[in-house]
Parts: sequence; structure tokens; C-alpha cells
Amino acid sequence: MKILQVVLLCVTAALIVQVVVYAAKHDYVKQIDWKEAFTLRYPRIFLWIAVVFFAAIGFLLLNMVIWQDVSLFAVILLAVLAVCSLPALLLALRWKIDVLEEYIVHTPFLGGRKQIYYKDIRHVSVTPKVVVIDTTLKRIQFISGVYYMEDFLFRLRENGVDIDRIL
Repeated sequence: MKILQVVLLCVTAALIVQVVVYAAKHDYVKQIDWKEAFTLRYPRIFLWIAVVFFAAIGFLLLNMVIWQDVSLFAVILLAVLAVCSLPALLLALRWKIDVLEEYIVHTPFLGGRKQIYYKDIRHVSVTPKVVVIDTTLKRIQFISGVYYMEDFLFRLRENGVDIDRIL
């Protein structure tokens, strides 16, 4: 039985590595015009990370069901993988900022949508890792590696928003 478990683990690991490498190489981004409406989204690698974690969860569940090998370590590992994969999945599929002519629409990964006019944006701070948008309603934080980040900054600058770049 141990040999079959090792083979199942090796096949699952090989599939996971293949999917991640393929996703990293084929993460295509369309060319857009920053004067038109567009949408900021997290890179698709977040989706593939969630897929990898769900594959690991499936492997552990199959291992528990087929060989009736339930251990405390496996249950804790399942819980940790689920806690890590769900936010990555929600960020990839749900989170977005629609950039329109007069306002932006922020859709967080857990809540509803907020329409924010450019005049309500007080300040934007951009670091190599994080972007912070301070508005009159709320504070929005996200990674600076989202798609169309520079186009978003051009649009903000065009509408008179104060932007600080911290390098």
C-alpha cells in the first residue's frame, strides 16, 4: 500500500508542477487603451495556486478514503490548505476594480460593490508590493502586481488624484 501512496503522491506533484509552470508561462494580458474603460484583476496565477491547493486537498482526501488512513496531521494539513486556497480562489475570481470614465467600482472578494468617484479619492500610495487607495468611504489595499496597474495610475493622474510612489 505504501508504494501506491508514493506513486499517487508523485503523480499529483507532477501534475501540480506542470499546471503551475504552464500558468506562469501563459498568463496573457490584452493590450488596452487607458482612456477606455477597463478592469483591474489579480493575476491568474492566484487561480492556479488555488487549483494546486485543491488538488493537494483531493489527494489527501483520496488517501484517507481509499486506505482509511485518517491521522491528525492529515486533518490539520487539509484545514491549512483549505484556509490558504479559498482566499486565493476568491481573489482570482471575485476581486476587481472596474475603471470607468467618471468613477471606479470596487468589488472586494467578500462583500458588495462600492462606486467611488475620482473626486472622493484623497490619496494613492504605490510601493513595489502594495497599492493603498484612501477614499472618503474606505481604504482599499491590493498588490501592485494586478493587471493594468500603470493604466490605472494614468487614469487616476488624469482625474487629479494625488499619487505617491515609494520605491
